[in-house]
Amino acid sequence: MSESIFIFQDNETEMAVAVRDCDDERAMSMLYAALTSPMSLPIRKFDALEFATCFVAVNKRGPYDILFCGEFVDEDLEDVAHVYDCRPSGGKLVITPMSFDERDGCQEPQQIWALSQHTLH
Repeated sequence: MSESIFIFQDNETEMAVAVRDCDDERAMSMLYAALTSPMSLPIRKFDALEFATCFVAVNKRGPYDILFCGEFVDEDLEDVAHVYDCRPSGGKLVITPMSFDERDGCQEPQQIWALSQHTLH
């Protein structure tokens, strides 16, 4: 597995979080953990900074395994193999997973994930 970057976006902000040793399976698991956390806001109130902070808090297991990069800049893509573009749409969190290489940039996405929250009482 290699380093990945998650870009959480709302209407005003793009927040980046770098994750070491992350593939699609781990990415989905981490997003699920953040969405189901009691700290997570409902998707209809999605805020990039709040969700990125929750994502780090819920998934951090050791030193330097997850790094909060803050406002996204293109330099964040150095040494990254996967990019996960995450934004709210229609009451769901829509994630576009893309492979990345420094020579060719982001590859055309092969799939799109749409995750929703459900509260059971």
